[in-house]
Amino acid sequence: MLTDSEKDILNAVSIPILVMDGLEIFFSNQQATRLLDLRHPETLERLKEILSHLPVEPGKIQDGATHTIKFASRSHEQQTLKITMHSVGPLLFLTIRDITKEAQLLQEFILLKKELEAQKVLKQKRDTEIIRLQRNLDLLWHAFSDGIAIIDNNLNIIETNTSNRNDDHERLKRKKCYEIIGEQRQCDNCPFISNTKLDLKKEIIGHKKEDKYITEECIASPDSNNYILIFKDTTKQIKLIEKIKEQQNTIEHQRDIFMHLSQIMTEMQQNIKTEDIIYNFLKTLIRLLNSNSAILLVEGIRKKGAPWLSIAINMSQEQVDSFIEEFIKHPLRKHQSIFIHIDKMPDTRYSWEQIPIYKTIDKQIGILILETINKQIGILILETINKPADYQAILTTYIDVLNSYLNNKLLSMQLEERANIDGLTGLYNRSYHELIIKELQINAAKYKTPFAVIMIDLNGLKPVNDNYGHEAGDKLIITTATLIKKTCRADDIPVRLGGDEFCVLLPQTDSQQATIIAERIKTVCENEKLLLSNGTEINISLSMGYAASNEVAPEEVLKTADERMYADKAKYYETHEKAR
Repeated sequence: MLTDSEKDILNAVSIPILVMDGLEIFFSNQQATRLLDLRHPETLERLKEILSHLPVEPGKIQDGATHTIKFASRSHEQQTLKITMHSVGPLLFLTIRDITKEAQLLQEFILLKKELEAQKVLKQKRDTEIIRLQRNLDLLWHAFSDGIAIIDNNLNIIETNTSNRNDDHERLKRKKCYEIIGEQRQCDNCPFISNTKLDLKKEIIGHKKEDKYITEECIASPDSNNYILIFKDTTKQIKLIEKIKEQQNTIEHQRDIFMHLSQIMTEMQQNIKTEDIIYNFLKTLIRLLNSNSAILLVEGIRKKGAPWLSIAINMSQEQVDSFIEEFIKHPLRKHQSIFIHIDKMPDTRYSWEQIPIYKTIDKQIGILILETINKQIGILILETINKPADYQAILTTYIDVLNSYLNNKLLSMQLEERANIDGLTGLYNRSYHELIIKELQINAAKYKTPFAVIMIDLNGLKPVNDNYGHEAGDKLIITTATLIKKTCRADDIPVRLGGDEFCVLLPQTDSQQATIIAERIKTVCENEKLLLSNGTEINISLSMGYAASNEVAPEEVLKTADERMYADKAKYYETHEKAR
């Protein structure tokens, strides 16, 4: 049996506790009743049924053994509970911990791991660190032992547990509460007043004894004039706090980093423009690194021309354009990594630092440029007056997040690009052509990067359709498209505009280079013959016209190439009958 005083203690403890006598639940404290909703008989019976499958009979109990169960009360959804067993004489004490949230977090973690499979190497490293930290925290938590004492209005100790090891357990009952921590008189910050009922629900005070720190939690007993004191050795925590306080603004600084990373990672999961996310990202990064300015340049899925992403903070348009021009001159398709030459940096009183942005371990996709007072140490570009102590840690953390985000964006762009493929030929379609031609015109006007266009018309398609059927005509179109694509360079963009019309967009190509490529396409195609199933051979004939932005205005390139193609088509019809 339990005395009223023992029940008071159990009700005051913040941990849910069940007391069993054999297979019957003998007592449940307030926390257990509330957690398990034991006021309803059907809930109580369901709990008994679950507990009956546990080794709760005398002689089968391993003291300190833990079990995890699933339990759904009448007023709660299913909970995951961790039960620890302790036998005291004929009674069995079950302490209960609701680990539902932990189980849910574990499930969410598993789902997140599957979703981020593309970042498997980095994520496994993080997961390992998280698991290690969690295990250490669990060891500290389960090994932590609190001292508990019940006192009256006169500060006399009525009862205490064996965790108060400063003195003999029984002798402590005849002493004052302050003697538990080795004091000879009432503490200066004591919240109790002798012979007066203190209107106190909960108060926490601290004590320092030599090199130890004790935190005392004071709770008024709701059923008597007694009070419950819980003593915790917080020496490690207090010393850690004191050490942190020695570094100016460190706590606020780290909180700022955590809050921003949480915010930016949330934004990365939402439908927010990439430019806005990266701008806010860089704005915070240069503040944390004591930087004045920064620029991020990222190569897109199309390797030639201006970068897909160019975000600058506190830089003039002239400076931005200068960086972009240098970036374009050193295409990453030709280099494992690049950096902007120091002579091309803006002239400031600080030095510059450059850091690469990587797609994989060995493939660079962009560059972040910041300005710093210290010497160059890598590939990044920052302007800082004084590097903070955690400069490298901040940089590594933020670059990891940035790498993951940009790689996901590029992957999404590659998937979206597949929607712009012509179903018959596998070349890009007209919609994609219109998108890219606008980009090429803008880049040519802004950064003086040349581009060229080759317009192609397949001659004689209608007679093939009329004489041999549309299947033969489709085969002629597919064969021509395949030859065009095979002849193009890696960064050229072959397009089927529709029917028998094709186009090749040539980034960073002048008129002289365009002439060579056009002639090569024409030679390769017209040297090929299409063999039909009936044995008939069909010659492939092309009418072509091409133009480049170094000979006409960027907005006139497409029109000029088209006109030249029709002129070539007219010459073809001078010697061939026009299909009707």
